[in-house]
Amino acid sequence: MVPLVVAHGGAGADGAHSAGCVVACRAAARALGAGASALEAAAAAVRVLEDDENFNAGRHSAVRLDGRTVQMDAGVADADGFGSVAGLEDVAHAVDVALAVRRSPHVMLAGAGAQAFARKLGLVSPTPLITPRRVEHARDALASLRDDPRWVHADVEAVWNFDTPPPAAVPPPTGDTVGAVVRDAQGKLAAAGSTGGTAWSLRGRVGDTPIFGAGFYASAHAALVATGIGEEIWRRMSCRAVHDGVAAGTPPMEAVVQYVRAHPAAWDVGLLCVTPAGWGAASNRNMAWAAMEGDRVVGRGG
Repeated sequence: MVPLVVAHGGAGADGAHSAGCVVACRAAARALGAGASALEAAAAAVRVLEDDENFNAGRHSAVRLDGRTVQMDAGVADADGFGSVAGLEDVAHAVDVALAVRRSPHVMLAGAGAQAFARKLGLVSPTPLITPRRVEHARDALASLRDDPRWVHADVEAVWNFDTPPPAAVPPPTGDTVGAVVRDAQGKLAAAGSTGGTAWSLRGRVGDTPIFGAGFYASAHAALVATGIGEEIWRRMSCRAVHDGVAAGTPPMEAVVQYVRAHPAAWDVGLLCVTPAGWGAASNRNMAWAAMEGDRVVGRGG
């Protein structure tokens, strides 16, 4: 079977940045060629995306509402199990921590425990993750939160849970989750995703990315990753919903396109899917993405 990799840089990420997703696909392909598993190859692709300044993950994660901190989530899965992390700080490659959890007795670690786990494994970044580029983006007034549908009915000051007072300005929304799905030469499937969350989030907010069935899913039938408004993806358990359609016989491209079209237009959503027989990619927003079969690019955003 010809190996297949599909990677994305997030619903809302400029399709012009799909070249970064091609680079991620090539990294996964090289890993497979060197004997890595589908799971390890998916993580290799995501690691590249976490280092890409155009995407909201890893070293370039969105600064949160306080204008001073970042918080990351990640998840990995294959047909044999999954691992995920939530609420990480100061970790350049959250996907590596999720991969380590996958190999542990647990399926998820969060907050201070996840941070201590990452530190024990030497995965905490020696350099600050709040890059000048992200700080320069802190230009939207806090009042603009009220224009976002997630915050229309919220009293921001009443629910503010940071240690610092609300700032005069917060970062704008950025490209969302990064992710990859992989099929190896034996037909084994895997998925991996990572995110810096959203700038418009309270302390401790967890989106769909580390939630098995919502932001990522994998079985012998299909591997999927999602991107978009995390709360809505989680409420709909999007990856599991699409997976079940594919497992029942719907071709992967048809399945992801149908799901995206049926999703409320007001909410960002994108999905990648790979199966033993094919692949699919769809979004209701611009999305940076690429698909590679063997050493040939067979699809990309832009």
